[in-house]
Amino acid sequence: MVTISLCLTLLAQTPAPGPSPIRVAVPALKVVNLDEKLGDFYASHLAQQLSYRGINTITATEIAALLGLERQRQLLGCSDDSCKGDLMASLGVDGLLVGSVTRLDKSYQLDVRILAPNGAARPLAAASANTEDGDRLVGIFTVIAAQLADELSQKLGRKLDHAGGAEVVLHASRVKRTSWVPLAVGVAATAAGAVLLAVARGEYNQLLTPRTPAMAQQYDAAKVDSIISAGQLHQTVGWVMVGVGGACVIAAAAMFLLGGNDVVQAGVAFAPGGAAISFSGVLP
Repeated sequence: MVTISLCLTLLAQTPAPGPSPIRVAVPALKVVNLDEKLGDFYASHLAQQLSYRGINTITATEIAALLGLERQRQLLGCSDDSCKGDLMASLGVDGLLVGSVTRLDKSYQLDVRILAPNGAARPLAAASANTEDGDRLVGIFTVIAAQLADELSQKLGRKLDHAGGAEVVLHASRVKRTSWVPLAVGVAATAAGAVLLAVARGEYNQLLTPRTPAMAQQYDAAKVDSIISAGQLHQTVGWVMVGVGGACVIAAAAMFLLGGNDVVQAGVAFAPGGAAISFSGVLP
């Protein structure tokens, strides 16, 4: 009896197993107007970033080993997402990541989805991004991975065990980068207003300057009225320009301070032919 009670006590104290980690298959991404080798590189980098978020990933090499040659040929021949999902069901994964990276005339477009392995039409998670700088494309994968991981965790109802990582600023947001425009307009308007106020001040001093009788004859009533009218106009326009300039400077400051930055998780990226770690800052 004592032995049985002791066993029951030990069983009661044994912690219940936690939920199984989320597993996602990440084959090579489709690339358009880019080197075909980049499809494997982008998929490998995206899988690495997903693993940082606590998701277990199966890369293209592991998929080929698990599926076998015949099933891999079938996967390459699939023309729709449901076909790929059916083939991936045998891997025992929670989702299949499919997507593409397209190089357009002046930008790069990234579109990715995580499909249910049973070929369900609705994706479990989806994300897209666009950038005009190809060098920043790798950093955007980090943001995409975080978005996919959070959405997938919510859909499956399982918490993620984050592997950690430092949060760094990739570059200033578009609003912040264009804050120099109202600043330049504000400085120009303020300078123009200051010049007009100086002109109005000179016209006012011209009326107050003592004159000899000979000089006084040149300043009849009509000329004095003309100087007063011009001075008032220059003064009014000058203060308006100063006000506009001040408002533009305030708007520029608000855009710079509240515009925010594009933030990513720091990670190491391995590119074909080598590897590099770089940190860069972009002035707005």
